[in-house]
Amino acid sequence: MKKITFDEEEMFVIAVFNPDTRSNTIHIMSEVLPELKDDQDMFDLLLSAMEKLKRISDDEYKKMDLTEYRDEIEWAIEEEGKEDPEEEGQQMEQIGTDKPQEQAESDSAYVDNSMEEDE
Repeated sequence: MKKITFDEEEMFVIAVFNPDTRSNTIHIMSEVLPELKDDQDMFDLLLSAMEKLKRISDDEYKKMDLTEYRDEIEWAIEEEGKEDPEEEGQQMEQIGTDKPQEQAESDSAYVDNSMEEDE
């Protein structure tokens, strides 16, 4: 029997749907599959991973090290939730003024000119 190998994308998909057992993972993936009918690439990826999971044993499943993939998924989720502080500061500056951007720029140019005259 040929050894079943999973590519990187399949490992990520399995890590996303990875509950406690191989059969539960397959079950959850099969429930999501119909929702992916409009995304052929994801549908095919999920189907491929499911078919390979069906062909390995529970012991082989337990030996799969998905830690790296789960960690990367968790990191991506955490990063998605963070705001860019610099961007947020710029937004706050724009909210704090009632003047259009061009007027604000000309005012700051005026301030710069008056500072030069004081010297």
